[in-house]
Amino acid sequence: MDGEDPKLKALDNARDSVVFENTAQTVFKHLKELESESRRDSVMSRWIWELLQNARDTAPQNQELRVVLSVEPQCLIFRHNGNPFTDKEIAHLIYHGSTKLMSRGQVGQFGTGFLSTHLISKEINMRGQLESGHQFDFVLDRQGKDFKALNDAMQSSWSQFKDSLGFGKSMKMGDFTTEYRYPLNETTNKVVVAGINELRKYAPYVLAFGQVFKSIEIQTADDAVQINKKGEERLQDTIYMVELLWNSEAQEPEKHYVALASAVSKKLV
Repeated sequence: MDGEDPKLKALDNARDSVVFENTAQTVFKHLKELESESRRDSVMSRWIWELLQNARDTAPQNQELRVVLSVEPQCLIFRHNGNPFTDKEIAHLIYHGSTKLMSRGQVGQFGTGFLSTHLISKEINMRGQLESGHQFDFVLDRQGKDFKALNDAMQSSWSQFKDSLGFGKSMKMGDFTTEYRYPLNETTNKVVVAGINELRKYAPYVLAFGQVFKSIEIQTADDAVQINKKGEERLQDTIYMVELLWNSEAQEPEKHYVALASAVSKKLV
């Protein structure tokens, strides 16, 4: 504001600097802890569950949530058609490790979840939409030998995000609103394989238990698999059956069924 006291402005600048530095220190600490645990089998596949959780938290009402995970020779791509980002959500994602503070109905932990995807790469090409309709395409960079370098990288990411906002410019994303691209190299191959294997194994249960998910697709050089939730049927008051259709390039389509029991009567969707 015009005429603002220089001393007060300096105090505000100092406050903002401290907030950014504290955030960078927290992120740097989590990344270091993640690196120290990265060789454990239980940690290597964590990234896929965080990406699914991220998609789940953006699930739109009255619309099927679709997820596609594809692996190209030098890139892993995760897409979903959830709600566009709010301004606060994209700021949370760039400056911390989650899209938002945890609220009722969400299962994430603010500040740590999305960071686990840096097991694949500390640079992520982020593409998506804001609620305002503007689109963005930038690189989220969390590289840095110390928290000061990391702070600089996140500040640069924020600048790139703002510069990328397309006013009236349309990216070709089909029905998807969010896309994360992770560069791949030989050192991350084991991490990627671990996550894909877990997703193949448990995707039917994600669809059966996760009411918002309607379709999960996994595309690799060897095969393309799509699992769709086709419907639910009540067997008894608290027992119901979920029908899934499993489509694979390697075999004929198959129907799978998962029976679930609830402690209370459940309204079928």
